[in-house]
Amino acid sequence: MSMPNPSFSRGRLQPSCVVVILVGCLVQALALKADDLGSTNAIHKAEAIRDLTVTQAGRHYPVQLRGVITFFSTNLFMRFIQDDTAGIYFFPYSATNEPVLAAGQLVELEGTTDPGEFAPVVHPSRITVLGTGTFPPAKPVSYEQLASGEQDSQFVEIHGIVHAVDFNPQTKYYSVEIETGCGRVTALVAQLPVANRDMLVDSTVQVRGVCATRFTLRRQLFDVRLLLPRPADLAIESPGPEHPFATTPIRPISQLLQFAPHSPLGHRVKVAGTVIYAQDNTIYIENESDGLCVQTKEVGSLLPGDQIEALGFPAKGEYSPMLKDAIFRKTGSGAVVPTPQTITVADALKGTYDCRLVRIQAKILDRARLSPDEFLVLQSDGFIFLAYRERRTSGVDFAYLQNGTTVAVTGVCRIEVGNQWRVGTDWRAKSFNLLIRSPGDIEVLAQPSP
Repeated sequence: MSMPNPSFSRGRLQPSCVVVILVGCLVQALALKADDLGSTNAIHKAEAIRDLTVTQAGRHYPVQLRGVITFFSTNLFMRFIQDDTAGIYFFPYSATNEPVLAAGQLVELEGTTDPGEFAPVVHPSRITVLGTGTFPPAKPVSYEQLASGEQDSQFVEIHGIVHAVDFNPQTKYYSVEIETGCGRVTALVAQLPVANRDMLVDSTVQVRGVCATRFTLRRQLFDVRLLLPRPADLAIESPGPEHPFATTPIRPISQLLQFAPHSPLGHRVKVAGTVIYAQDNTIYIENESDGLCVQTKEVGSLLPGDQIEALGFPAKGEYSPMLKDAIFRKTGSGAVVPTPQTITVADALKGTYDCRLVRIQAKILDRARLSPDEFLVLQSDGFIFLAYRERRTSGVDFAYLQNGTTVAVTGVCRIEVGNQWRVGTDWRAKSFNLLIRSPGDIEVLAQPSP
């Protein structure tokens, strides 16, 4: 006796079979819609444009969007619109009757899709200003969400501490560097909430703006910025000290990044020391027992022996802590340059002389130039290391030194930690190098044998 086909009953499809066929038809219909989209129907939501593939966006489907302009600047070549689903970038509108556009306007935009250079965008053919719109609520996001690129063109919100503020006279925008705790974000704003930009540094702020990506020719993200449409989108939650040099106590270099459970995280500290090296934006200072690298954007003429106070943000260096985004003031001019510590290779590899001025005896194995810097390949106690000089002007180089010459080299010791760190007094660094200040830091002790 044959069993009945479970898919049929009295010539009719069972419900399970109907569902399968309906799902198949729906999938086919959606596929056809994706392929044919734009031939007769316009896209009305920004999110639907963002969901297109590069190939689909390149078919130039018709678009009809109604939303609020969240950012518009001809100086920055940036313009964004956001509806109730998402934000999206649109290209310049080149019609002769182009309306005057500004952030906050409610507009109707007609045009076509385009693959863009990172995410899909819109090529407008007509823009109509409908009046004043309401900004969408800013979406709180993390640094990781911004860095992934997923928030491209969206109106978002972050919190952080301001590390630096610069002004670009060409674009007329301030560049505000904000540390979020997980990474740094640059916010561009036309007007600051303070009278002096230095007053904004070390403030805790809330920032609302459009996430603008920067990308390679291969459509790969390498940076993000936030574009702030209104001055109120940069709000100070906790101001920095009004007179930081006067009110911030000096902290010993040795205490930077030490365990301190009740200290305020992420804010500036003040240190003091004697300059042992200064060139461009890099300063090295030291006191009786510690050295420190200070990175600054300030322009100033400092010489070895000058005493300074520096205000900056503690950060992890290669081995020892460093200060970033620092400002400084000179408190004295020393006629006597600090005396370098005479050390051996074994002393250097312990790490205790990192960022300090040292003197070490070695033999020259070779000389090289990696434009514009000059290098000496040195050997001492069977260990090979480098000494280098950062050159910015012409002058005496290492050509007068012969291979095999025994020298005493003075410079700032920089530790290369390597991957084998472990706790204990017997740990040794992978290597080190010396940062030379001038040709005078090389003393010839013995010429090579003929």
